[in-house]
Amino acid sequence: MSETLEDRVKQEEFSIWEFLVAAYSSSRAVKIGLETAAAGYSFPVVGLFSMGFYLTAKTVGSGIKYITDLLRKPERQFNLSDMFYEAKSSYNPLGKHRRPNFMGTILSVVGYKGF
Repeated sequence: MSETLEDRVKQEEFSIWEFLVAAYSSSRAVKIGLETAAAGYSFPVVGLFSMGFYLTAKTVGSGIKYITDLLRKPERQFNLSDMFYEAKSSYNPLGKHRRPNFMGTILSVVGYKGF
């Protein structure tokens, strides 16, 4: 019996929060990079500003997710190593959440006032 699309979607761990955090952090990081480049900063500074915002936004998003999980389900046993590796995997812009990162990046570039 072949696997249907519904079966595959049910197997995937999909979180709208992670999708939104990935799209927001990538789009804002690109926008900050474009703005700092337009302001005349060098490419290393542009990369540092962009990467700094991306990492900060992802860290805040992961923190909010885990704090709300702890508040909603205080009786649940949380494995810190699993939480660490899950958070670590979310920092890869070309990894698990590739589509929202690309979507946010494309929207930022297209919507940039220079185009």
